[in-house]
Amino acid sequence: MARAPKPPSYLNDIATSQWKAKSKILNEREDLNAADWNNLELYCVNYAIYRKAVANLDIRGFSIVNSQGSESRNPSLSEKTDAEKS
Repeated sequence: MARAPKPPSYLNDIATSQWKAKSKILNEREDLNAADWNNLELYCVNYAIYRKAVANLDIRGFSIVNSQGSESRNPSLSEKTDAEKS
């Protein structure tokens, strides 16, 4: 079994936290090999995007006032959906 490397330096705090938590679980289960690191990185990045989008939706709601002054869909809805698919 290969041990996970340190989290990539570009990961934000949320992604880094996920990296540490998930790699620890996978190491304990002896279920992590070198081929998994890229997938773990992708998961952590998308999880951070998801969390940021959910936080934005919680603050701003599902619709926002656009630059023309009319109501439109909050772009964070698409970001959340895209992160869920990855």
